[in-house]
Amino acid sequence: MPAEVLTRYMGLGLLWVAVAVDFGVHVEGGNNDGAEGHRRNYGEDEEVVGFLACFPIVRQDTNPTTVETASERTTASSAHLHIAELSVHVSHQRRGLGKRLLEAMFAETRKHPFVSPPPHFEDEEDAPDNPTEEGTAPSEAVKKARRIPLKGYTLTTYIHLSFNAPFYEKMGFRLIDPVDIEENVGRRAAELWEEEQRSIAIPEKRCWMMRALYP
Repeated sequence: MPAEVLTRYMGLGLLWVAVAVDFGVHVEGGNNDGAEGHRRNYGEDEEVVGFLACFPIVRQDTNPTTVETASERTTASSAHLHIAELSVHVSHQRRGLGKRLLEAMFAETRKHPFVSPPPHFEDEEDAPDNPTEEGTAPSEAVKKARRIPLKGYTLTTYIHLSFNAPFYEKMGFRLIDPVDIEENVGRRAAELWEEEQRSIAIPEKRCWMMRALYP
């Protein structure tokens, strides 16, 4: 994965890393609100040996709840965290680090089951309409409306490799038929699937998987 992509994930606060130090390996990161406290530089005795990077896929609810006042309107939305990449360096594979990275993400997002809209979340059909008067700060209701409840996790992977789909099934993910992606996760998810199918090697061996926030 290009460094600039990882940098963007870190800016969103959607990156967990496995760090090797003299006494072992620990996993840190997360915080899907991108708090500064989760960002740091690594010392000479530390080495990043694995990471999990993800981003939110936001959708409008099928039957949204709308709250209207004289100056603002908010529409209920939901989101899934989509795992863009889970990687462990060859020197530290077969030590359970992939499982630990996933478990760290599960634990963090259960404590804070909300995400902020991603930068592209500006389309009128996707974004809650939260107008405010020019020159005024958003109200608390608008700020809360921009925190989108998390429903679960998604990913794409190869179905025929033992360390791909079978591994994720053991971690609670289930296979989703591609024709059901939009119904389960939303239009943007279906678009991502189609984009990947056009660009990835052996597309017929790829699959979409999903896991609920509280399985």
